[in-house]
Amino acid sequence: MNRHDNSARADELAARAQSAWDEGRRFAAEAHDAIDEGARSARHDAAEAFGRARSQVGDAARRGWDSAREFGADVRHRVDVAGERTTATIKEQPLKSVLVAAAAGAVVALLIGALASQGRTRR
Repeated sequence: MNRHDNSARADELAARAQSAWDEGRRFAAEAHDAIDEGARSARHDAAEAFGRARSQVGDAARRGWDSAREFGADVRHRVDVAGERTTATIKEQPLKSVLVAAAAGAVVALLIGALASQGRTRR
């Protein structure tokens, strides 16, 4: 092997090394681009998912608030109707109403007395 062959062989090896280096750089750049695209896509998907979740939570909260408001209005209406009926009954039958109220008061007084005496006997 002569000097010219050695030089040609060295040039060939250098060209192969440069080609391998260039190929490695292209591969690294493509990998970087793929990772970067994947990260952008993941950020975009996460932002969309977060937006949907936020919207769903807001909708659920609004539905809950609306249901509570409707329930409160229904209870208020029922109390009003019961109050009107009670007032009408008192006006129509005042003596009976007084007797019922007195009986209810007596029952409450008896219960309170029984509970109070029970508390004293436990001590």
